[in-house]
Amino acid sequence: RVSQIYTMGFKALACQLLVLVVVGVMVAEAKKDLDLPRPKKCGRHEVYKECQSSSCAETTCKKPTTGPACTYDCLSGCFCSTGFFRNSQGVCVSRNECP
Repeated sequence: RVSQIYTMGFKALACQLLVLVVVGVMVAEAKKDLDLPRPKKCGRHEVYKECQSSSCAETTCKKPTTGPACTYDCLSGCFCSTGFFRNSQGVCVSRNECP
């Protein structure tokens, strides 16, 4: 009877350990997929940002303010620095350079 308890306890512990190992491998693989290389250099008046909402990441000449609501998606890359706006050619310019 005591040996059955030990055997059951050992099996439960082994199962828990196996689950932890599998979860650990899955997390490591997911993290590896998310570790995208950063660009070597962003353009003039740009900064690199990680995991920004696509609707609130930067302002443009056509849409000089962000919001009021931001999406929960996650984009990483070069975005216009604060005070600069992306023009129709894709360049970050000051507000007075916007058409």
